[in-house]
Amino acid sequence: MHRAAVAAVVAVAAALSACQATTLQAVPENQAPSRIPAPPTTAPAPDTDRPPSDPSRGATPPPPLGGGCSGSTEPVLASSRIEPALGHRHLVLGVTNCTERPLVLDGAPALVVRDGTGELLDPTVTSDPSSPPTRHTLAPDASAYLQLHWLAAATPSSPDAGHELVVTAPTQPPVTLTLRDQLDLDDASTIEVHDWAPTVAEAVQQ
Repeated sequence: MHRAAVAAVVAVAAALSACQATTLQAVPENQAPSRIPAPPTTAPAPDTDRPPSDPSRGATPPPPLGGGCSGSTEPVLASSRIEPALGHRHLVLGVTNCTERPLVLDGAPALVVRDGTGELLDPTVTSDPSSPPTRHTLAPDASAYLQLHWLAAATPSSPDAGHELVVTAPTQPPVTLTLRDQLDLDDASTIEVHDWAPTVAEAVQQ
């Protein structure tokens, strides 16, 4: 009876071990077997907060503010990051005269806004009534800075909202940079353009 009981226990343990064994995937000779991952029970939810990806439209960081000429002999247009503040958005642009002659900033920069699919948007662009952009002349190696301001849109993560801002400085020759980011603006937005100032601090205070 004792030997029979032991044999029964061994048989039950072997059966349980067989039931709990991990299924192995067939693999070519000389290659270690790998576990077959369990199939997901539900499909992952799409990321609705991210604009459509397009490798051909990869973002190129603009030159940093105060970065100087970095060997350039043409005007350099630079940008800060977009700064959020209680529903407001602020962006500072900077132009440095890297030529050997005076450089004229003829008023406001030209702005083009596109949504996440590349379609043009039509926000209103206006001048700050207390400090509208005016004509300035920069000496060689001198810089000037200008602030853009707008209110955050109601649906900033929508593909129909702004995800690309193309800025062209009012110089001869013109200088352009492209910012690709969640801009938090749309067709109903108003972008307020301030005047040029000799420092970033003075541009922000306007």
